[in-house]
Amino acid sequence: MKLINNVKKTAKTIYRTSLGKNMVTFCIFIAIASIFWIMTALNDEVQRSFTVPVQFQNIPNGVTLLNTAPIEVTVSMKNKGRAFLKYDWSEVPKLKINFNDFSNTKNNRVVINEQRLSSLIRGIFGNETDVISIRPDSISLSYTTLPGEKLPIHVAIDARTDPQYIVFGDYKLSTDSVMVYSVRGLPSNVVALNTQNVSLRNLSDSTTVEVPIEIPRGCRVEPPYVKVTIPVQPLVVKNRELPIKVINAPAGENVITFPSMVKVSYLIPKTLYNETAAALSATVNYNDIDHEKPTIDVTIKNIPDYYRGVSVKPEEVEYIIEHKTSNKTTNAQPQ
Repeated sequence: MKLINNVKKTAKTIYRTSLGKNMVTFCIFIAIASIFWIMTALNDEVQRSFTVPVQFQNIPNGVTLLNTAPIEVTVSMKNKGRAFLKYDWSEVPKLKINFNDFSNTKNNRVVINEQRLSSLIRGIFGNETDVISIRPDSISLSYTTLPGEKLPIHVAIDARTDPQYIVFGDYKLSTDSVMVYSVRGLPSNVVALNTQNVSLRNLSDSTTVEVPIEIPRGCRVEPPYVKVTIPVQPLVVKNRELPIKVINAPAGENVITFPSMVKVSYLIPKTLYNETAAALSATVNYNDIDHEKPTIDVTIKNIPDYYRGVSVKPEEVEYIIEHKTSNKTTNAQPQ
């Protein structure tokens, strides 16, 4: 309170001086000049640009637009400044378009050219408004009264992981089908829709991507995209011992390998570690025997697609061949 009293006292002291009176007079003239300047400016013609929201009204039930209607247009206009003043303090009015006023049932189209669009703009901003430009300068829409057709989706994704991971399991889709709308119906050979091609690299965790649908020309697809989850798992090492089986041995001959078991190592998805293992088999082929070599290669068969880095130890085994006769068995060793 004391501070306010001091301020008032100082102001009165200044006002009693000739300098203080001159300052007050100057401020009054500035205020009056400003008012006159504003009034003059409001009467001058100015050019302004506004973003005008667009709203289509009275769309009949059963009508589906095949392309997206603009949600706004950018309009450049000329008018007196006072005509635009209120839009500095309030929202720009919506451009409301009656669907039935512009629809053509013969070709299922809605066309509003630049001249008609300008007329609609003047209808909300005043007929004295001079429309300089509109972007977009026209509106052209296609529509259909046919019900949509439900089609399945084929996903086109090339997903690859880091070396220690694997894509394992089915892709999960937010929807497995879409509704397709067209003016005259789809050709009979269109039985499914594909997504756009997507390439993913160096994945190390399950990933979800939003993939657009390939939309046939002149059609509308709902939804226009699908969310796809690619299941990625880490690979873990697993070891097993397998007995060696001999294949293609002729009757009367028996091949004995040393050792009779091999150790197989491989990488599998983590969730399969405690599951029943695939029925791998370790084999040696009698037809691959080279009698000048003391060993024969071991081959691992029945390897699932999701096994990685399969290795066997030893890769070669020694062997002997037993020749069986009706009365005795003889052994033959490689030279």
